[in-house]
Amino acid sequence: GRAVPTTWLHLIAWAGLRGAIAVALALSLPAGIPNRDLLQGAVFGCVLLTLLLQGTTADPLVRRLGIEVREAGGEL
Repeated sequence: GRAVPTTWLHLIAWAGLRGAIAVALALSLPAGIPNRDLLQGAVFGCVLLTLLLQGTTADPLVRRLGIEVREAGGEL
């Protein structure tokens, strides 16, 4: 029952999986919906942009928040 440190909450929010739900919803659109391809393209583009932006800035964010990084196999 330990609380999650605030710095970790910020990192978890920054690296969330919000795009997975949007892609699943876009792929589930019925074929008869007008502008389906446009909607799917917009969703995929937004998700790709957030992956690139958040993915490339995760390491600097970890350093700025002062989160200690351990090598694989190390204990926390």
